Amino acid sequence: MKNYLNLRDLIVILISVAFITVFFIATNIFAQTPGVDVTFNPLLTKDVTENYTGNFALQPDGKILIYGAFQNSGTYLKRLNPDGTTDTSFNCALCNTITVFNAIVQPDGKILVAGLSSGAAIYRLNPDGSQDLTFNGTLPVAGSPFSNDVEAVAVQPDGKIIVRHTFSTGGFTEWDILRLNADGSIDGSFTKIALGGRLINTDYSRVALLPDGKIMTAGATISATSEPFLRRYNSNGTTDTTFETPAFNDGRRINYFDFYPDGSIIISGFFSGVNSVPRRDLVKLLPVGNVDLNFNGSAIFNTFNKHAGKVSVLPDGKVLVNTIDYNSLNPTNTNNRLYRLNPDGSIDTTFNVPADLTTAHNWTVDSSNRILVFGVFSGILKYLRLNADGSLDSSFNSPTLTKPGTVKALAVLTDGKILVSGDFNRVGGVIKNNIARLNADGTLDNSFDSGSGFNVAPVSIAIQTDGKILAAGSFTTYNGVSRSGAARLNSDGSLDNSFNVTAAQVNTIVA
Repeated sequence: MKNYLNLRDLIVILISVAFITVFFIATNIFAQTPGVDVTFNPLLTKDVTENYTGNFALQPDGKILIYGAFQNSGTYLKRLNPDGTTDTSFNCALCNTITVFNAIVQPDGKILVAGLSSGAAIYRLNPDGSQDLTFNGTLPVAGSPFSNDVEAVAVQPDGKIIVRHTFSTGGFTEWDILRLNADGSIDGSFTKIALGGRLINTDYSRVALLPDGKIMTAGATISATSEPFLRRYNSNGTTDTTFETPAFNDGRRINYFDFYPDGSIIISGFFSGVNSVPRRDLVKLLPVGNVDLNFNGSAIFNTFNKHAGKVSVLPDGKVLVNTIDYNSLNPTNTNNRLYRLNPDGSIDTTFNVPADLTTAHNWTVDSSNRILVFGVFSGILKYLRLNADGSLDSSFNSPTLTKPGTVKALAVLTDGKILVSGDFNRVGGVIKNNIARLNADGTLDNSFDSGSGFNVAPVSIAIQTDGKILAAGSFTTYNGVSRSGAARLNSDGSLDNSFNVTAAQVNTIVA
C-alpha cells in the first residue's frame, strides 16, 4: 500500500524548504563584508591659511621635526630632511593616535613628545619614530582628561625632564611645573611649582631651563586688569629668593624671554618701562637685575605702533624679534613682521626678510645661522628658511601645509570619470580650486582645465547629455570671469560664454 503526503504535510515541507533557502541566501549576502576600495584615493586637500599653531625642533644632524594643528583631527608630528623634503624613514604611529602639543630632542637622539590621549602624558620616541616602551611619562589626571595640556620644557644634563602641566577642574585652570626622572616617573625630590590658577587667573607664556639649572617662568596674572610676572626658581623647584622681580610700568603681559651667555635676560611683552626706566615692550636686564641702559629697542615699536612678540638672542649678540598687534589683553597673530636688532637695540638695516613673508609666527636658528620660520608667505602658512641676512633660502623645499578638503557635490560621467566640487584647492598636490575631474581610479584628470576655478565651491553640479557641466552655488567668479550663482562649463573645463545667469545664490541645478 502506497503512502501519500496529505496537503497539510506538503505545505509544511514547502514552507520549510523556502525558509532554508531564504536563510541560506541571506546568510551568504550578509556574510559578505562591504569594503572600501583603498586604491581610490584622490587626496583632496586645502592649503592652510588660517592662524594655526606651528612649531619645530632641530636635530643635531640638521633634520627638522615639525608639528602643528593643521588637520581637522588634531595635530601631527613629521620629520623633514635638512633640505625640507619629507624624511620617509621617520614613522610615528603613536602620533596618529594622540594630540601632539610639542616635541624636544634628547642629546641621545631620542625624541620626547608631549601629547594628550585619555590624559596628558610625555612619550619618548626612538630616532626612527617608533615608541620607546621603556619610558612611561603618564601624568596625574586632574578634572576632565581632555582639559589637560602638557609641554616638555627641557632635558637636564642628568636626563631628568622639566614638564609644564595645565589642567582645568571646578571651573579653574591650574598651571604646574613638574620634573620627571629619566624613565618618565615623577621625581618626588622636586618641589612642584604652582604657576597659578584656582583663585588667581594666570596666563602663562613661557617656562625655560636656564644654563645654571634654575627655572624661569613668565606670563601675566589677570583680574580686572593684567599684570606681567617674571619668576625664578632653584633647580629643586623652590623659589629663588635671590632673584629680584622687576617692576613693569603700565605692564600687561610678558610674551617671551631669552638669555645671553653672561646671564643677562632680554624680555618682550606689553609694557612702557621697567624699574621706572622707559623701555617700550623690550628690555634687557643685566645679571644683577637692573636695566641695561646701553640697550634700547623701543624705536621699532614706536615706529610701527606694534608690540613685541617672540625674542631670541643670536650668537653674535644681535636680537631677533617680531612685532604683533594686541586685541584687548591678548596678542593676535596678524602682520607679525620679523626684524633683527643690533646689540644696542637699534634696527639692523642689513637684515631684510622677503616682502611676501607678511607674518612670522615662530622661528629658530640652526648651527649655520639660518633661520627656520613658520609663518604666512604669499598668503599661505609655510615652514621656510631664511639665510643669515634675511633673504629666502631657495635651496629649502618649503613644505605646503594642507588639511583635508571637503566634497559638496559630485557627478559620474558615462565614461566612468567623476566630476567633484568642494572646499579644496589641491588634488594630489596639484592646484585645483573647488572643482576637478577624476579618472575612474581617483587620479586627477589633467585634461580638464578649470584654470583658477571657482572662488567659492559649487554646492550642486549636473552633466548635460552633450557633456557640458552645470554648476550652482554662491560663487561670483570662475577662472577670473564674473559668474554669479550659476555657470555652465564645456566638457574640457573652459567656461561656456553663451550661458550667463545672474543670481546671488543657487542651491540646486539639474540638467
